[in-house]
Amino acid sequence: MATSPSSQEQSSDKDAIIAALRAETQKLHEMVFKLAARIEHGESFETTYAASKSASKSRHYNEIPDQGMSANHVAAIIDDVHLCDFNPKLNTSSYVNVTSEPEERAVAVIGAEIK
Repeated sequence: MATSPSSQEQSSDKDAIIAALRAETQKLHEMVFKLAARIEHGESFETTYAASKSASKSRHYNEIPDQGMSANHVAAIIDDVHLCDFNPKLNTSSYVNVTSEPEERAVAVIGAEIK
């Protein structure tokens, strides 16, 4: 014949369950607080394999950004846009797009550094 648990055992079980639920609730509150702080600072939660945080944020490239980006990231963006806009290997209209020689590029760099 099975005996029913005493009221003291039931109370002890309830207290343990309540303590566990309170601890879990506290952990959840802390997690929500941390996630809210990350969202407030504009952190993206999308999965990315990019090494730079800049790469995971969507940008509008027709305006000056509020915050700067790393030099290599900016160079990659410009190179990507350039290749999509004009790929010399796909040039079928020589009068539309003109390629430059290495010497011309070197002179352009010198001109770009003049203040």
